[in-house]
Amino acid sequence: VGLAFENLPDGTACNPPWAEYALVTWYAGQVQVNLRRVPYDVEALIEFTRTTTMPHSEWWLSKFQVA
Repeated sequence: VGLAFENLPDGTACNPPWAEYALVTWYAGQVQVNLRRVPYDVEALIEFTRTTTMPHSEWWLSKFQVA
């Protein structure tokens, strides 16, 4: 599972409120890829991160979209 990243029309970037992953299946000689998104509680992530000593946490948090 990875942190989603999105380029916005104004040229900035953000992290939308979901994680992304792929399911890769091999069956009868063919590969199938299914992309999935899983929402998570961005407010909880923000609250937790503010309790840490992570360097530049406010900058990092500013990149998240809150639903």
